[in-house]
Amino acid sequence: MLDNENLTVGLRIYAFEKQGKIRRLPIVMFSSLARGIIRMVEYADEKLRVLMVALVLEERIPLAIHSVYGSVWRFDEEGSPAESLKKQIHSVLGFFDGKYDVRDSVIDITSCLEKKMFYEKYTWKPTIEEIDKLADRIWRPERGEKRPSKADLFCS
Repeated sequence: MLDNENLTVGLRIYAFEKQGKIRRLPIVMFSSLARGIIRMVEYADEKLRVLMVALVLEERIPLAIHSVYGSVWRFDEEGSPAESLKKQIHSVLGFFDGKYDVRDSVIDITSCLEKKMFYEKYTWKPTIEEIDKLADRIWRPERGEKRPSKADLFCS
């Protein structure tokens, strides 16, 4: 699908709130939150499930979902996820430290355990129902956008 020169990939970020509402977070807001410049006091001392969605676009109109990545943000008492996001980045960088050492026929699996803990603590996978609800949020008929069928929702 992406071999068509008129198609591009765009990134959108959506927050899945506890009440079931899906809120779009502008990229500029995401960047400012990650750097600790702004805060979202409504999420102070809470976790928030965030989905980063790569969309296949044609002239800025979404055609299909390319990929999704679910992240769990932990907000501090002031409503900033910056420290949590910094810890996530450091955890991921630890995967590349080459911690697989063989000493006296014992294999160090620290890196495997850290990776498992990272995925359990900082990531999530949306359900089919959540993806369906997200698709309703992405494709807006009032803007003339036609939502793809469930079979064509993800590009192949």
